[in-house]
Amino acid sequence: LFFLSSNSSSAKFVWSDKSSKSSRRNSLQSPICLTFLDTLPIGSSIGTVVALHGAPGSHNDFKYMAVLFDNQQIRMIGINFPGYGYTSGNENIFFESDRICFVQQIVERLNLDKITFLGHSRGAVTAMKLGLINKVIIVFHL
Repeated sequence: LFFLSSNSSSAKFVWSDKSSKSSRRNSLQSPICLTFLDTLPIGSSIGTVVALHGAPGSHNDFKYMAVLFDNQQIRMIGINFPGYGYTSGNENIFFESDRICFVQQIVERLNLDKITFLGHSRGAVTAMKLGLINKVIIVFHL
């Protein structure tokens, strides 16, 4: 299982791998400092869009959409996957299942509900699978 623990009052978390799925992925050598975009940290009664970038990519891929969501009082969380510049890299987060676990733990840690997953390119696959896990009715992919 993966877990996140708060690192500071900013939108950063320290992520550690406590799984023993294989010898290759027993543990992380160092925690990952996750940086993500949160347009409405207090939450939204309307819902939350979790935006997942492709490879390569970042939360900046959704910067124009973030403004539109914000204008409608819809919270948007722009995830930055490890190794693409904003979140520290880790060779142990490589497979699609790793990316899904990574995002799912963020969803759980932030206690998100009324979620819509939005994915671009490789992020679309992750978004669709997370939609199934979280029983989301609408999943956007670009």
